[in-house]
Amino acid sequence: MGASDSKRTMVVERDDVMVTQNVIKRLSGREKVPEPESKSEDGMHFDYAIPSSKIRQIEAEFQERLKATEEREAESKARLKKYEEQSEQQLQTQQEQFSQAMDELEKKFLRNTGSPICQDIQQDVFHCYQSNPKQTLNCSAQVRAFTSCVDDARKDAYDMSKKA
Repeated sequence: MGASDSKRTMVVERDDVMVTQNVIKRLSGREKVPEPESKSEDGMHFDYAIPSSKIRQIEAEFQERLKATEEREAESKARLKKYEEQSEQQLQTQQEQFSQAMDELEKKFLRNTGSPICQDIQQDVFHCYQSNPKQTLNCSAQVRAFTSCVDDARKDAYDMSKKA
């Protein structure tokens, strides 16, 4: 650990780490500490010794946790896909319902109005008012004719709606 051929670098980014004088001496090389030597099966040197049974146990635990994490991730993806499908179905249903409601409203309230009614008489009234801006009573005959035309058109529309 304190040997000169050690190539490890340690970076500590915490301010609350306490280092004893013995550690400082060992790191600076003023005090020699006997190193335990262990060689792995492939001939590499390690500064520490961990029993291979412990390594296998840690590896097995890691694999179990990894498998459990992957299973949870797969379950989460499946739930997400299910929710997306449900959301898409609800959206389609709501769009269909909205479309049906709009069709019903249009049928109920927005009726096709044919060509404008009494348009020629309306023009006569308009021209009369322009010609007689201060004598509007002179246009009473045109106004009466226009009113009568509109009343007749209303009666016709009402009669048609009763038949439908």
